[in-house]
Amino acid sequence: MNILCVEPKVFVKETSSLLDLYSESLSVFGQRADIIVFPEFFSKGFYNGFSDPEIADDGISLNWMREISKKYSAAVVGSVPVQDGNNAYNRMYFVSEGRILSHYDKRHVFRGAEAGYFTCGGKRVIVEYGGFRILLQLCYDLRFPVWSRVRNQDYDMAINIAQWPEIRIGVPEILVKARAIENQSYYLFCNSAALIDGEQEGGHSMLADPSGNAVSPLEIKENGIARMLLFDGICSQAVRSVREKFGVLQDADEFGLIM
Repeated sequence: MNILCVEPKVFVKETSSLLDLYSESLSVFGQRADIIVFPEFFSKGFYNGFSDPEIADDGISLNWMREISKKYSAAVVGSVPVQDGNNAYNRMYFVSEGRILSHYDKRHVFRGAEAGYFTCGGKRVIVEYGGFRILLQLCYDLRFPVWSRVRNQDYDMAINIAQWPEIRIGVPEILVKARAIENQSYYLFCNSAALIDGEQEGGHSMLADPSGNAVSPLEIKENGIARMLLFDGICSQAVRSVREKFGVLQDADEFGLIM
């Protein structure tokens, strides 16, 4: 499997204009990806998106993701602030061939900022795609190992999309590897590197393998819009091999979550 991580370097507040910029960047090698991953609030900006939610499952950002998934015959991942009934959610979509395969509402909304706007999600979501079982996570979720913990070897890869600020970028550099090691799974962290509403996002997107080693991208391409990292040869057999050779998950403690 090939995964393209798109790390934006610029931000404009007009959603349609920002999506046009992404379309331009994807022409570089979007056609080589099986999954195209965008950061959290990729089309809105973090704080900017709070007061501008889209219609759940039918907004401009999601419809653009649908078109991109059809154009490149690839899954597309990204999060959008949505209004769903009486509640607003930070919703992560996983789209393929123009269809929503699944969505995940962020469990750990960020204290003091997001918490004033968004309802916490209550469901852990795993998507099956391309021979992988993929756990969906959003930004702040990275800090909470119980929420990420593999259960009965139920996923092979976690994808975490973020707008993690530069001031705290040392945290994911450590925790991405820790989550991969303790769950013997791949862990992809895709982060923005743009200046958004006065806050510099930290970039440093990365993929850790099931042993916690950083995976080197096959290629990195940059323009004024985004830095794009193409990871190739990602294989679910590598996960099974690590788990069989060093079966620490068999000794894991049993636990449950109180929602």
